Amino acid sequence: MHPNRAFLWTDLPAMRAFAAEQAMAQLFAAGSVALAYVPVWVREGGELWLHLSNGNRLLKALTDGAEAVAGFAERGHYISANWYADRAGSVPTWNYRSVEVSGRVRRLSRMELVAQLDALSAL
Repeated sequence: MHPNRAFLWTDLPAMRAFAAEQAMAQLFAAGSVALAYVPVWVREGGELWLHLSNGNRLLKALTDGAEAVAGFAERGHYISANWYADRAGSVPTWNYRSVEVSGRVRRLSRMELVAQLDALSAL
């Protein structure tokens, strides 16, 4: 699905809160056709800390400095064309909210990893 510019979400604090509420993201890395579903901790300031197991095939593409995209979405729901009062030209659609975050990857230090796993365990 493509977002219509009329519905573009630009409220950064609300988007961060939404991502934190979902707590799970689809992670994509530049140069890889793989994706992973990962638990995510949205830290103050918007930095994402996430966790992949050592056996995850996406890990090869996520070297320090690699570009990645995390996608957060809620379930949403279908809206039938019959819902509209004026059905002429109406089409069905899907009502949903989503946030995409892109950035560069940095591996966590051992201390950061322990803090992150503690935080994820508390979610």
